[in-house]
Amino acid sequence: MLNFILFAWLQLNTVLPGDSISYVATPDRQWPLQGEQLYADETCNVYLVKGDQLLRWPMDYPHQVVNYSLKNAGHPTFVDVSNPLKPMLYFGNFSQIQYLDRQLSAQGTPISLDEIGYPAAQWACSSFNNGLWIYDRNKLQLIRLDAGGRETHRSPNLSQILNHNPDIYQVSQGSLYLCAGERTSGIMIFDNLGTYVETLPTGPISHFQVVDDKIMYMTGNILHMFDIRQHQHFTLKIPVEHPLGFSACDHFVLVRTEARIEVFSIQKKNP
Repeated sequence: MLNFILFAWLQLNTVLPGDSISYVATPDRQWPLQGEQLYADETCNVYLVKGDQLLRWPMDYPHQVVNYSLKNAGHPTFVDVSNPLKPMLYFGNFSQIQYLDRQLSAQGTPISLDEIGYPAAQWACSSFNNGLWIYDRNKLQLIRLDAGGRETHRSPNLSQILNHNPDIYQVSQGSLYLCAGERTSGIMIFDNLGTYVETLPTGPISHFQVVDDKIMYMTGNILHMFDIRQHQHFTLKIPVEHPLGFSACDHFVLVRTEARIEVFSIQKKNP
């Protein structure tokens, strides 16, 4: 969960939109690391896909690095760290899922979505009670499976909602909402059982993060937060050039650039 400072920023904008108090993203630290994907979990463990390794370290202890070798698995399409005790790797090229434990050791053998009856699965993410959501590109639906691989819920046909065939680039579930990123229309929002709520127009983005009832994404160096319940949209400028990816935890925003990972602290601006 994001801590008080980040929620205070949201609440001040919500309750006191004309107030003089505002927030600013201040450089906090940086790591001279290059990688292809960046994530942070709710306990502020940082995850970096770097070549044939998945690295993880605590925010405040960057030398305590553990790693998971990807040499025999290939490059993951997505790393779901919504459950820090059970990170999930989704390998789109092989339509496989691999769960890890808190030490980044493999939990069992990879799960083949083809073999459990979903050869058209295009994306997968973790769900509550050790379940998962997949996007089936033939059925054009989001499908939830329980821990035993049994189907429990389905979304409506996405093409009927959008009036065009969807191009899904990410599916993620927070504690309250399920979200599917669609390249043309934006982020499609569903409740945790797959009932459609609304679509958030975002413009062209490639990644977002769902935290409770908030959606976070970046366009250029602008961090966006959309409060689904309050239906309000807030922005914050991040002083970074050419961001390639981001993640947030506690009161920190982590940004991946070509040369490094930069960390910013969201703080109250001095009057």
